Amino acid sequence: MTINNGGTGELTFLLQHASYNTGITDSTFDPPGAAEALDVRALLREVSFNQDQLEQRFTEYSFIQKETSREINGKGEVKKETVKVFEVFPIPNRDAVMKLLSENGVPLSGERAAKEQKRVEEEFAKAERDKDKDEQKVVNRRTERQRKREAKAKKGDDDDIGISVFLRVCEFVSPRRERFRDREAVVFDFRPRPGFNRQEELISKLVGVVWIDPADKQVMRLEARLAEGFKMGGGLLVNLKPGAAMVMEQTRMVEGVWLPRLAQINLSVKVLLFGGGDYNQTYEWSDYKHVSGDVGDYKLDAPKRETGEDVKKP
Repeated sequence: MTINNGGTGELTFLLQHASYNTGITDSTFDPPGAAEALDVRALLREVSFNQDQLEQRFTEYSFIQKETSREINGKGEVKKETVKVFEVFPIPNRDAVMKLLSENGVPLSGERAAKEQKRVEEEFAKAERDKDKDEQKVVNRRTERQRKREAKAKKGDDDDIGISVFLRVCEFVSPRRERFRDREAVVFDFRPRPGFNRQEELISKLVGVVWIDPADKQVMRLEARLAEGFKMGGGLLVNLKPGAAMVMEQTRMVEGVWLPRLAQINLSVKVLLFGGGDYNQTYEWSDYKHVSGDVGDYKLDAPKRETGEDVKKP
């Protein structure tokens, strides 16, 4: 084939050979040239360890949680949107206590706010009564986990400390340097590790990009999507279509602690035999306040009456 492009010279392309059905590996499409040689395994081991520490410290903070749910039609238009704002009080060893503050931008009315206040106070009272029982349950769970780890170690099949399932299932490629939110970041593409065939593992079907703070060894942002459909029960229970995506971000506080900032999920799902649809769910976290996590450390503001006057505390 000969091409003459506007007087720049004649180009001749000669076909030398052809190969059929040879397949193309994913690595063919990797960006060329890493920014520097990185010990990926060591870096992600530290990231995994730090993430565990973050999750343990998360119960030391109260915060505001904003949940935005959207149902989307086949044209990509929002059919329904619901926004709820909660004040969240994490309590060690049990589910967090969530106080609803507003729905769709409207604060709770005086009567409803009073009922919500009462419900939250009752949850705190129950948590205080059950504190000793909850602590004992945690001790028992830790003892059982330690026993299982020791049994695995004796058999010689114990995993490396700090290596998460995510690291075992995925491989991280194309490391490069970028700026993200005014901080240096090491960025990796990730994809399922070849030869991983456990079909029920949703994580084994994810591909995406992760941004890591190389100084603090923390995940700054993670974007993941389903490279192929995911089914449970042969598709009778849950059927997720390819393209379902997730975004997660964490932010660095002034004192150097990293905490969740944003999570967003987009998916097209069919549940059981009752149909499904396209959904978008966003979680935003803000206004972190450090407390020890004990029930007695929380101070709940009294709800407002319809007249705007404060409700007197008993």
